Amino acid sequence: MYSESVVPFYSFDTITKKYQSVGSAVLILHRSNIFFITAAHVIESLREHKTFIYFEHTLYELGGFPAYLSDCSLFSSRNDDPFDLAAIPLPVGLAEKCDITKCITVEQHLAGMLISSQFYQAIGYPHSKNTKAANRTVRSHGMFRTEAIRYTVTEFGNQAFPYKSFDESFHIATCLTKTGKFQCTGENTNIPDLNGISGGLLQKVAEYNPITDNFDYAYPAGIILEKKRDNSALYSLRLVVVFEWLDLHWKDILNVS
Repeated sequence: MYSESVVPFYSFDTITKKYQSVGSAVLILHRSNIFFITAAHVIESLREHKTFIYFEHTLYELGGFPAYLSDCSLFSSRNDDPFDLAAIPLPVGLAEKCDITKCITVEQHLAGMLISSQFYQAIGYPHSKNTKAANRTVRSHGMFRTEAIRYTVTEFGNQAFPYKSFDESFHIATCLTKTGKFQCTGENTNIPDLNGISGGLLQKVAEYNPITDNFDYAYPAGIILEKKRDNSALYSLRLVVVFEWLDLHWKDILNVS
């Protein structure tokens, strides 16, 4: 189970003094470096805002926002970019505090590629619930609270997400079963709240029981890029592509400013 590998982003309005949950990111270990990996469109939506990430039970401001984005110069817009990837290298201070066992590795992903299963789970931080929790914290001066959610989804092919940027060799399209669980409480939820899940993690589950929602094993499978407008499907970039992208650009990512 990789819920602890996923963290939430927040923007902060300096006038209203309110937080807004705006997306998720995944901790990935590559060549001994730790990165926050998320969707590029999430980063672009945060450029003009004071931005925080909740990591290791602490809210950190991402000053200067040193993010490296996939190149979309050959496309008419970011929406046409099949990668839609962004990487943020952890500053030295944060990297020292990171529990490395929470980071996803290429070995974990490759082990999951050998498993035959049509069931996946989407893990991320829904906008509505986390925005309310963050601002309740500000008003009460209490402990900052976040709430990840995981939705069970099934692989559905391009019929679930018939967009021109979809490529089955790069992407996984999944449809929702309309059931999910809150990570902290285990409480069931039947209401898809997928705003904010972009940049989150798609994990493949083995020996899944759709009646009990239990499974034996989970493997990291993809970075969630987008949802269908009616919340019926998700579109994720396969992790093998993410690691290949990191192999090509990791030096540039570390030098980004």
